[in-house]
Amino acid sequence: SFRDRLLTSTDRVGSLAGIPVVAQLVNAANSSKLGRKLLDRTLGVHPEAPLPEYHVTSARRRLRDMPAPQSAPQSTAETTGKVVLFTTCYGNRNEPDLATDLLPLEQYARERAAIRARMIGYRATRRLKLGPACTWSFEDRETVRYQVQEMLRTERVFEPAGIAEELAAYNPLIPDGHNFKATLLIEYPDPEERARRLAELRGIENRCWLRVAGHEPSFGIADEDLERSNESKTSAVHFLRFELTPAMIAALKGGAALAAGIDLPAYAQTVDPVPAALRSALLADLA
Repeated sequence: SFRDRLLTSTDRVGSLAGIPVVAQLVNAANSSKLGRKLLDRTLGVHPEAPLPEYHVTSARRRLRDMPAPQSAPQSTAETTGKVVLFTTCYGNRNEPDLATDLLPLEQYARERAAIRARMIGYRATRRLKLGPACTWSFEDRETVRYQVQEMLRTERVFEPAGIAEELAAYNPLIPDGHNFKATLLIEYPDPEERARRLAELRGIENRCWLRVAGHEPSFGIADEDLERSNESKTSAVHFLRFELTPAMIAALKGGAALAAGIDLPAYAQTVDPVPAALRSALLADLA
């Protein structure tokens, strides 16, 4: 059928939808109720089915326009020194950043000072202080990319397998469009006080919450990769995922306030509302 031929012609659709101005119109239609109703009636695309965003500059064009490396690729015992990147039609038109997210180490070394200065300010807007000792740092693609680049630089990782290992470790920190993800840091400068307080704060990672005005709190799901606390104390670092319902997301986009807090008796804290700059940054994490 015409519908099936159209929906499966992903390269052709991507090329047409990636034309300047057309891309903006397509993305606007795909995110509007009227546009979704028309897609449902004409092509049978469910109004709630996730649709990708189209980009004018494709991944292949971005890769083509990248400056050539200053040094030639070096082979190892198991490689030829070159990597073939298959962008696929989706990666080419809908997620072109995937192809250029990580800079080569030599390029990153040249640009590191400027990137570091920019990221200090960027991460400050995504940081929330709860009381004297707890900080939540909300992660996104930018913060995770920066952490991966720093890790690759520090450990001098060049091999594709090593890079893939770092990406596998950090990529789960990127929000999925229906949640917020944060790193919880517990900081006490004095070692003796730190040991005592970490024992008293055992379980704090399970009592962290976000609340959209008019809705029940969403308690963070902690440390899905591995257990960081034990029977005697909590860890100084935890990773949290706050899930949001469609109603919560709609309310936030409609202007509802966002509050945060910790309801552990030994460390009860509330920030209501969170700073406007943080709320604005978090809205960008939502689909």
